[in-house]
Amino acid sequence: MREVAEAFASSRGRYGYRRVRTVLRTRVSEKALRRIMAEDGPTAHVPERRGYGSYESETTPAPGDLADRDFTAEMPNEKWLTDITEIKARDGKVYLSPPIDCYDGKIVAYTAGPGPNAELANRMLVKAVETLPEGARPLVHSDRGCHCRRPGWLALMDRYGPARSTGAKGRSPDDTAEGFLGRIRTESVYLGH
Repeated sequence: MREVAEAFASSRGRYGYRRVRTVLRTRVSEKALRRIMAEDGPTAHVPERRGYGSYESETTPAPGDLADRDFTAEMPNEKWLTDITEIKARDGKVYLSPPIDCYDGKIVAYTAGPGPNAELANRMLVKAVETLPEGARPLVHSDRGCHCRRPGWLALMDRYGPARSTGAKGRSPDDTAEGFLGRIRTESVYLGH
């Protein structure tokens, strides 16, 4: 009991039963350690979760949800989903920006860079539209991120002709691209962690 209290105190009240167990290098079960800590009273400080927050003002008006939350396609280059995702690497962070074709789930093109900026999204769009066959004008669906609402992005969309679509504000189910990118991170990048 005294060792548990000392380990907890040395962490300045930050460690829960799992970390205390690791520090003590004990064979006492987690269940028993939880019971000891509950009886003794030390509980780890858990920071409050922040709720969803968005900018009060938006860079440009967002177009409607033309995809109507239907992320399937009858043919290639009919609907694309796009987002920017952060991937933690040993030497820092890398940001990946791909459009994903709703027809087969394949990445059309991608750009990567050290920061999630408008230039990363703009380069991705140019690379992606260069892969299109003549006359193809996909619907490009994104979240309400500022990268897809900056003047440079809007000018590129006007020049190349794809239709813009955005999901509802604060609605992660509308952000299907993020689900796909999360799966990439889980299955490929963070496999050994």
